[in-house]
Amino acid sequence: QLLGLRIKSSQNDVVQFSFSRLVETDLERTFIIVLDLSNDLSNSYNIIQTSPSLPEKQLSLALSELNKSRNIALFLKTVRALFVDSVASYNSQ
Repeated sequence: QLLGLRIKSSQNDVVQFSFSRLVETDLERTFIIVLDLSNDLSNSYNIIQTSPSLPEKQLSLALSELNKSRNIALFLKTVRALFVDSVASYNSQ
């Protein structure tokens, strides 16, 4: 919790990762990504939802890398950076 990452499973093979402490002025603001980990016939993970939404191209690249490497820690680090970038982009508008 101090690191700002919570993991919860809402149903079988579906996991929600919630990031907080990304925005210095609002440490409780939550950023969410939900993954389907069922590894169906295509043997790949799927993103069910992000909140707020993230750039499709960058998210797709991160998911592709996850499906190749199976490195969930690297994927979460990448997604966290995308959320931070999205806040920075929004604030600079």
